[in-house]
Amino acid sequence: MKRWKLIIFIAVFLVILQACTITIGSPDNGASQSTVALAAVIDSPLQGGQYTMQAIDIRYKATAPEGVAAVELNIDGYVVNLYNAPDTNQSVIALQYSWTPSTAGSHIIRVRTKDAQGNWSNYTDAMIMVADNQPVQEQPAPQQPQATNTTAPTSTPSATQTPDKAYIYDVDHDVDKFFYNKTTCGANKITITMKVSDPDKVWSVVIFTRFLDKEGDGQTKWDSGHAMTPKGDGLYSITLESSKITNFDTYEFAVLRYQFVATDKDRNEVARSEVFEDVAYEICP
Repeated sequence: MKRWKLIIFIAVFLVILQACTITIGSPDNGASQSTVALAAVIDSPLQGGQYTMQAIDIRYKATAPEGVAAVELNIDGYVVNLYNAPDTNQSVIALQYSWTPSTAGSHIIRVRTKDAQGNWSNYTDAMIMVADNQPVQEQPAPQQPQATNTTAPTSTPSATQTPDKAYIYDVDHDVDKFFYNKTTCGANKITITMKVSDPDKVWSVVIFTRFLDKEGDGQTKWDSGHAMTPKGDGLYSITLESSKITNFDTYEFAVLRYQFVATDKDRNEVARSEVFEDVAYEICP
């Protein structure tokens, strides 16, 4: 009997002990442990935003459960700023950088975070469009972004410029002029082809278009882009129908301006073409 009483007493004691176990958390969150992922977030500019060639305020955050060690800001394949934290005590850091584009067209902004263990997060990116209807401002020298509640580093790292070697070439189109409104004047479609070197690096090619007014100084904004169809061996093609192009009826006599951007599987830009202006575009009255 005494043996059974001892067993019951031990069982009850263990149940009470488990019920009284205390979970220790962070001072800010009481008993709930707060964790963050190894990541980077772009707060602004937003994906698909349209800007002129003036200073663009880039705001982004870096998070790392082991503490943020470094944050990389990459624009169009170039590292324009690499922030090295003076210590790794912070798991969240907010950064700000002012960038003035030197060319019109699409631009890809990318950020990533490195933690105290040397691990890099995946890239977070945002593609924006910059109009060239404003005078180009001189590109400011790279500046070190200032971190929230963090002492700024004593030196600014130099930009690392290692563009990919892939390039776009052999651009062609089946007509030199096409029309909108009616089909009696001529073609209302255009097929554009191009090739990209080192096609194994390329996952997709996007063509961006806009119209330049022949009778004035105006031009439309860049559209959001159209994915081209791969034909093999680095050849890509697309057929654009006039009535389906953004801002197709803005001008009666215009020039089609277009540009190609090639990216890899991770949406990294690997090649960008010049802006072409060799196709006429008119209304068919």
